Amino acid sequence: MVSEMMRPRPETRVFEFLDSIADEGLGLASVSVWEVLNGTGRLVHGKSRRSLVGQFHDLVDELFEDRIVDWTLADAPGRRAVPKGSFFHAWR
Repeated sequence: MVSEMMRPRPETRVFEFLDSIADEGLGLASVSVWEVLNGTGRLVHGKSRRSLVGQFHDLVDELFEDRIVDWTLADAPGRRAVPKGSFFHAWR
């Protein structure tokens, strides 16, 4: 959802939602930060890559300030999105 805001024309509903929660003190999972930085890090070095990284840093500073929430492997199984019997549960 956060990366949507880096598009030239973000989806209006996403923009409105993020704008509506900007002052609520919500956090951003560290894994989401990693996903965006990993994706931008795979781009060819140049102006576009630097621009996207800059946009992302500005966005995080503006919307989440210092509210980056740790997300560890131990956090994952307790979330509803990981069904019982999934690879993760078999792996543990």
